[in-house]
Amino acid sequence: MVKRRRYSKEEKLRVLTEIRKNNHSISEVAKKYAIHYTTIVKWLYHYEMFGFQRLKNFSSRKAYTNEEKLEAVLAVVEGNMSIRQATKTFQISSHSVLSNWILSYANSEILKTTSKGCPSNMPIKGRNTTYQERIEIVQYTIANDLNYNQRKPTVSLIIKFILG
Repeated sequence: MVKRRRYSKEEKLRVLTEIRKNNHSISEVAKKYAIHYTTIVKWLYHYEMFGFQRLKNFSSRKAYTNEEKLEAVLAVVEGNMSIRQATKTFQISSHSVLSNWILSYANSEILKTTSKGCPSNMPIKGRNTTYQERIEIVQYTIANDLNYNQRKPTVSLIIKFILG
């Protein structure tokens, strides 16, 4: 197993400065410093989204309250924002984090506050669906020729259902 290399905030900033100020491509800089292309893309994303502070703490997880999670999820589910827009607006570390929250919400799990560095992987029963909501889900599944038992609902399916 290959041991992951840790980069200091100064090293990260030097690499990003070379890309932004000196107009070098990510590929050129990745080869020059022997850093994987995707790693630099992630640094660049976090730097542009959250600034130097987040770049400095890139390896540590950000803690989110259940209110923050719910606000971001509802912004997407209610059709007010795309997943990308909500990720940027609510300063969520990645699109996949928000997608997982949406799936948890759709599966009636409570969006618990996560403590920094310690994921909560014990789902708790959350909001119950009403009889009418269950009927609508079945009708949507049938109308769109989907087999609910063969696949887990995806974020896009849930959003399509909610938005009609």
